[in-house]
Amino acid sequence: MIIKTSKEEILPYLEDTSNFKEGSAEKVFIPQDEKEVFEVVEFAVKNKLPFTISAAGTGTVAGRIPKEGVVISTEKLDKIIDIDIKNKTAVLQSGVVIYNFLNEIKKFNLFYPPFPTEKGAFIGGNVATNALESIVLGLVQQESMLKK
Repeated sequence: MIIKTSKEEILPYLEDTSNFKEGSAEKVFIPQDEKEVFEVVEFAVKNKLPFTISAAGTGTVAGRIPKEGVVISTEKLDKIIDIDIKNKTAVLQSGVVIYNFLNEIKKFNLFYPPFPTEKGAFIGGNVATNALESIVLGLVQQESMLKK
């Protein structure tokens, strides 16, 4: 796990495209697997620290910008675990860059229906904010579930 503590290291996690400039955090944790995510959450709960999940920073409403506590960045959780061509489903870690996912599923003549215009976003941020854009016609619902 990577832990950032200096002001200079933390600063990039206190901004997104909203231009909101009042974020604050004590540390940034960058877990590299699910076990480390749980360790950080347990640390935050034990120490009564609020935690903010941080994706790619492409959002426009300051959703990833904490007012206090710690940041948990998903940037190293970037694995495409499975693509089931027959059932047209995929299992991804939350830090997968949408552009990379689109390129991977294109090999199988598949596409990701929300097809966001911000392809540098992380899939986790896209799902968490229900960021449906571009070519979506009709109703598309995204569901996510955290299991331990």
